[in-house]
Amino acid sequence: TSGGSTTAPTGDKKPNYNLNGRTITIALYGDSSAKAFTDSAEGIYADSIREMAKKYNCKFRIVTVPILDLIATIEQDALAGKSTYDVVMVEGYHVVPKQCLSGQYLCLSDYYDFNDGVWNGSVMEDVGVYEGKRYALPMGLAGDMGLYYNKNLVKAANLPDPWTYVKNNTWTWDTFKKFAKALTTDTDGDGQPNQFGFICESPYLQFVMTNNAQVIDMSSGHGKFGLDSANAKEAIEFILNLYDEQIMPTTDQIADQGLQDSFHAMSTGKVAMFTYGSAYAPWLVQEAGLDWDEIGWVYLPKGPKAKDYVCATFTQQSMLMVPRYAEKPKETITVMQD
Repeated sequence: TSGGSTTAPTGDKKPNYNLNGRTITIALYGDSSAKAFTDSAEGIYADSIREMAKKYNCKFRIVTVPILDLIATIEQDALAGKSTYDVVMVEGYHVVPKQCLSGQYLCLSDYYDFNDGVWNGSVMEDVGVYEGKRYALPMGLAGDMGLYYNKNLVKAANLPDPWTYVKNNTWTWDTFKKFAKALTTDTDGDGQPNQFGFICESPYLQFVMTNNAQVIDMSSGHGKFGLDSANAKEAIEFILNLYDEQIMPTTDQIADQGLQDSFHAMSTGKVAMFTYGSAYAPWLVQEAGLDWDEIGWVYLPKGPKAKDYVCATFTQQSMLMVPRYAEKPKETITVMQD
C-alpha cells in the first residue's frame, strides 16, 4: 500500500491507511439521514463513523443538500473536472445503470478488491453492481413492502386480525377482498363509499408479484417482459375488480372524499389498508398522529398461483458513490467500504 498507509493488522486483509487527520466530506440528501451520522447520534451509522475516524485517523464532515441541488452539483463538477464532495448519497433506483454509465462517478472496483467475502456475499453481491463491477455502497437493506392496516377500523367492523388468516394459511386474494369489502362503507347512502377498504400507489405491480409473476422476468438470465403471462393478467383483472366494486378509490373519489393521495389516505381515518415500506409506520405516528397500537402490518395476500407470501422490495436503498474527480479515491473508498 502507499499514500502514508500502515501495514494491515494480522488477520485483516484490508488496507489500513493513516489519513493524518484528513476530512472526508459526505453529502447526504434529507435531514433524517444526516442525523443518523452525527457524533451525538446513537446507532450503527454513528458508531461506524466514530470507529472509522479512529481507525484511519480521519474526520468526517456530513452535509445535507436538497436532492435536486445535489444532482446539479455533481453534474456541474463532472463537467468542470472537480469535486465538491468526497462521497455523495444517490437514490438507489438511479444507480444501475444510469449513474454507472453517466461518467460522473468512479467505478469503485477499480480502487478496491470487493471479493472479500462480505461485499460478494449473497446479500450484497448484486446491489450497487453493474456488469460485475461495484459502483456504489448500499446503505443498509431495502425496505420490504407490506400491508399496513388500521386496527381500530378492523375492530369496528368486527373483523379478525389479518394475522389470524396468515396463521391458518388462508390470507389469500379472496379472503383479502372480502376483508377489504367489509371495511368499505357508505354511511350516507349516496352510493359512494365514505370509507375504503384498501388503497395503493402501485397495485398492479405489487399484486402481479403476489401471483407468482413478474413485470420483468429474469428467470432465463435475460430480461423478458412478463405482464403478458397468464398469472400477471390474472392479477391485473383482480385489481380492476377492486376498483369496479369501489373497494379501492379512484382518482376522483380520492379528491371527493378528501383523501389527498394514496400515501396520505390512511392518515385521514377513511382508508383501512395501504401498502408501503417500513418507513410508513413511523410517519403515521410522527406526522399523522396515530398511536403505535393503532397500526398493524401483515404480508400481502397470496394469489391463486402462489405458494408463499411475497414481500416485494419497496425500492432500491440509497447508496453512496464517489464523484469522478474526488481526491485520493483509493483511501476514501477503502474507508467508506469499511
